[in-house]
Amino acid sequence: MSNQPPLPPEIGNAATRPSAKSEYIEIEIPVDDQSTIVGQQSNNSCLYGCGGMFGCMIIIVGLFGGVLYLGVNQVFANFTNYFNLPPIYIDWGQPHEIEIPDNVYIPPVERVQALFELTTTRYNYAEVTTSQRDMPAWLSALYGDSLIMVVVGTIEAGIDVSQVTEEDIVYDEVNRTLTVTLPPPTLQSCFLDESQSYVVRRETAVFADPLDNLEDELRQRVLVYYRDTALEEGILQDAETEARASLSELLSVLVNDETVTINIVFEAQATEPVYPASCQ
Repeated sequence: MSNQPPLPPEIGNAATRPSAKSEYIEIEIPVDDQSTIVGQQSNNSCLYGCGGMFGCMIIIVGLFGGVLYLGVNQVFANFTNYFNLPPIYIDWGQPHEIEIPDNVYIPPVERVQALFELTTTRYNYAEVTTSQRDMPAWLSALYGDSLIMVVVGTIEAGIDVSQVTEEDIVYDEVNRTLTVTLPPPTLQSCFLDESQSYVVRRETAVFADPLDNLEDELRQRVLVYYRDTALEEGILQDAETEARASLSELLSVLVNDETVTINIVFEAQATEPVYPASCQ
């Protein structure tokens, strides 16, 4: 029997192969420590989430507050600007929710003044006028702005003699009549007497912005009122009458002949009155 080298164990007979022993490594994981780590991570994530939500809320609240602030300011500005308007009405001598002091001095003026040398007629006016913002009475205490003023003004009407030409002067030798045709009387000027006009009282409420143009607006409206009043009271007719009388007297002196009749006529009055720049 020959000697053979021994076979490796892995290819040897199963019966003679020793049984393989399972090898493994045991790793112990501390459960308590792992739970702590997971809990810490969970808590940190929660804190980060809450911080982010809080930051977002601050941003949203800030934006909302800014929009609300701007909106409220805009609404309030529009609300106050609504009342910062020129006055709607003016009262002539009669107070409208404004008490006029009893000791108001109204300068005496000559009602009608005829200037024969200029063929001009003047109407003089002096009135106590009041002006205020047009708003409900319950708002006047907060946003009211009122003014009491004595306004003295003059309206002049007359004949523009520069329009008279040679064709407008006709002498009839047969009837011994001198006829002069004049243009119709018109308003010459409208102005206020600043030396006698004055502010009696100005009252501005707590939350009101004083109107810079309140006094100027009052003056302008009073001047227009005087102009219209003079037209209604017949200033153009008076100017025509006075011009006829003054020119007839002047021509009589120049002609120096009692047998000559002086006849003054006027062109037809315009349908609408012509206003000079000072009367507009």
